[in-house]
Amino acid sequence: MLADKGGEAQISTAMRVLAEIIASDVSLLVTFNQAIEGVIQNNPKARANPKALAQLDGYKRPLVGSLSANLQRFGMERVARVETLQEIIDEMGEASVDNPTRQSPD
Repeated sequence: MLADKGGEAQISTAMRVLAEIIASDVSLLVTFNQAIEGVIQNNPKARANPKALAQLDGYKRPLVGSLSANLQRFGMERVARVETLQEIIDEMGEASVDNPTRQSPD
């Protein structure tokens, strides 16, 4: 996610904290989904019980809402990473070492 925003050096501390919150929400959502799947596998009757399914969904619904809101705050667009002048100069130096120009004999 940070790379999509141009890298760590290009984002604010607030955006970094928001990315950490999103990562935590995703991790928790994966855990919830695994737990819910385990309940359904261990209790086949739960799969056919709308009340039980609604209750299980109710546990994760606030987390899904929070995750969605935080992703909207973070933004979905990619931002090009801004290169420093030193990085550009370094790349130019690497290119000339990799592809030295030949000088024609006089």
